Parts: sequence; C-alpha cells; structure tokens
Amino acid sequence: MISSRYSYDLLSYMTLLKMEDVDYKSFNYLSLGGACEKIAAKTEADMPIALNAFLERNPNVQIIVFHLDNDEVGRGTTQKIMIIARRNYQCFDNHPVNFKDVNDELIHKSLLLSTDL
Repeated sequence: MISSRYSYDLLSYMTLLKMEDVDYKSFNYLSLGGACEKIAAKTEADMPIALNAFLERNPNVQIIVFHLDNDEVGRGTTQKIMIIARRNYQCFDNHPVNFKDVNDELIHKSLLLSTDL
C-alpha cells in the first residue's frame, strides 16, 4: 500500500483495514510524505525516492497498491508513478471513490458505526 501526503493518511488506511477485520499486519506500507505535489508538478513520470529505495531493499515486492488522495494531484501523481512502476510491478490505483482521502473515509465510517450503537 502506498499512501500520500503524511503518515496519518497511512494510519487511517490501516485503521480502516483493521475495522474490516483484514490482517493489516501482513502487508508492507509506505508513506510518500508530501512527494505528490512535487511529482504532480512535473511533466514527465517520476518515481519517488522513498518508493524507489523501498523497492530496491525489498525485491520480493511484486504488487503495488496506491491509495493517494481522490483529487487532481493524487490521481495524477498515481498515474505518473504507475507509468514507471508498471515496468516491473503489478500496480493498482485504489484511491477513495466517495471521499477526498482515507482520513475522510475513516471519519465517515466511524460516524456510521457510532450511530449504529
């Protein structure tokens, strides 16, 4: 799982998995820490340094699932990274569909659960 912006996006995603009884500890995670804005501003595809270093240190990785924000920057950045990453990895864009980011998704799901009690 690759998350955008800050580590709280990543923690929100992991929390959503836990709430859905998914074994979230069985996956690798990486926060890109604000790299999206820099990549989105470029005209050519670019691989974030952190992602490139992670993949070099973990040659067993075969699949990358992106969970960047559901906005122009997040979706555009995902597509630019996937242009390069698809050469060596299966890539999936799994950004939130109905929310701006996974934080909004977590808040919405938490509110729904609290009203069900």
